[in-house]
Amino acid sequence: MKRLHMFLLAIILCTNFVILFLALQKKATRSESKPILNSSIEGTSGENSFFGLPCPEIDMLSIKGERISLRDYVGNIILLRFSRFSPQDIPYMIFLDHLYNRFRSLGLRIFFVDVLGRSNRRTDPEYNEFSTPIIVDDGYISAVFQAQLRDTILIDKDFKIKLKSHDLTNQIIYSHLQKLLPIDKNPSNPIALSELDTLIKFIQFLDLRTNKTVELEAYLRGKPLILNLFISPCIECPENRRLSLLKDFAGKYPGAYNILVLFGKSNNPSIIGQLIKRFGLNAERIDIGIIKAIKDLPPEKYFELFRYDIDPRLSVLNSRGQIIFSEDPKNQRSISLTLLERMAK
Repeated sequence: MKRLHMFLLAIILCTNFVILFLALQKKATRSESKPILNSSIEGTSGENSFFGLPCPEIDMLSIKGERISLRDYVGNIILLRFSRFSPQDIPYMIFLDHLYNRFRSLGLRIFFVDVLGRSNRRTDPEYNEFSTPIIVDDGYISAVFQAQLRDTILIDKDFKIKLKSHDLTNQIIYSHLQKLLPIDKNPSNPIALSELDTLIKFIQFLDLRTNKTVELEAYLRGKPLILNLFISPCIECPENRRLSLLKDFAGKYPGAYNILVLFGKSNNPSIIGQLIKRFGLNAERIDIGIIKAIKDLPPEKYFELFRYDIDPRLSVLNSRGQIIFSEDPKNQRSISLTLLERMAK
């Protein structure tokens, strides 16, 4: 009996030793990556201290249960966005999801890192609207990159950190990507006005007033159209002065022009409803909707509707459905009530 007790005790001690060894090994493996991003590097401080450092070779888990190794994407441009799926984050995530779909063929890879690690909510609608992979973070990934909510990290083709910054605007992120990807060499970006003409006519959208799907071509009969395309709403952004401008124009020329504000796919009607209420658009002759599809055209054509260096984008079409003005970085500052009046005549 004494031998049996000794044997059982030996087994228990061995088991505890193995468990302790595995726990220490796991901790050591995780801690190996942390010194790579040490912000106390001599001669540097703050976010700039990460520039040019090798990216940690970490494994990540997506909300779909897929194991993703960053090392597998060497040769691509990798963007990590630390988010939490709040109403403040989602508009930025929608913009990045559009970028991911538009430029994936050029080697862009984007990952949303959910800092709350809500892997038990993988069936939630806000997750499934995105093509961009969503990573569950229990705190480890944030610790390795010394990242916080709304941080953006860019990794170049050589697997070195090109940028780590907090709360970047969409346009600044895009300007960095232009330097890392052959975007300017892509002949379809931006597309010619004649092709934009065609794409606009094939837009199908959900009318938020009637909750019905409408074809935009119906707006091109008999009246000029002022069309404003938002990839996503940003309630606190200065760009939303555009809505005030359209409201002023609609009030000055009631019924004379069709005025349409469309938001990109994946936008939440309730968030846009907040925007409508905030700007008092309910009483104005402005139709508002969410794009659902580009009828009879390949799905990727949808992403060619937008310019990613400006958001929103305004276009004016005459009564025959021809584009007579389309916003770009050069003419963006000139857009005013006077300009709209002159073009719409």
